[in-house]
Amino acid sequence: MVNLFLVQHGPALSKNEDPGRPLSNTAIEAVQKIGKFLMSSFQVKSEVIYHSPKLHAKQTATTLNRTMNVAVPLIESPYLNPMDDINRRQLTATEYIKR
Repeated sequence: MVNLFLVQHGPALSKNEDPGRPLSNTAIEAVQKIGKFLMSSFQVKSEVIYHSPKLHAKQTATTLNRTMNVAVPLIESPYLNPMDDINRRQLTATEYIKR
């Protein structure tokens, strides 16, 4: 059985604060709490973490990976942006790794 966990990125800084829109310190702490919750409640054994090209999404994925101590591939997907077509085909983790 496959379990899919969808985690929205933490709040990013405003463009006025930082044009790159990284996660705020508060957001990083919130993502760490989510990672700890997933491990303690579900004993998540992740095989891959997909994230959008946005900096704050990558930081969310990286923080989850570290917090959950899973050391799995982080895969940037160009199809995870707002309003993207959900019918576009995405490589599976195995296909991506074999590239």
